[in-house]
Amino acid sequence: MMRVVVFSGKNCTKCVSLKKMLEKLEIEFEEKDVMSNLSESRELGIKSVPTTVIYEGGVVIGKVLSNNIDEIKTILEEASK
Repeated sequence: MMRVVVFSGKNCTKCVSLKKMLEKLEIEFEEKDVMSNLSESRELGIKSVPTTVIYEGGVVIGKVLSNNIDEIKTILEEASK
């Protein structure tokens, strides 16, 4: 099962934009604040927001910086094959 997690930050306009795009495409996602999840963010090497991490079976299969919805869709489509 795939899991999409968006690491975001307070006052991040690109984060808001990305969340709206994901909702419009009906892609289920979980949002995590980078500052509230510092250890996980560091472990994943997250240095900017938004960063979308895509998991399959608990393993990271993709990491997308910024609000690049096309790259997110491509990773999800490839993983669904």
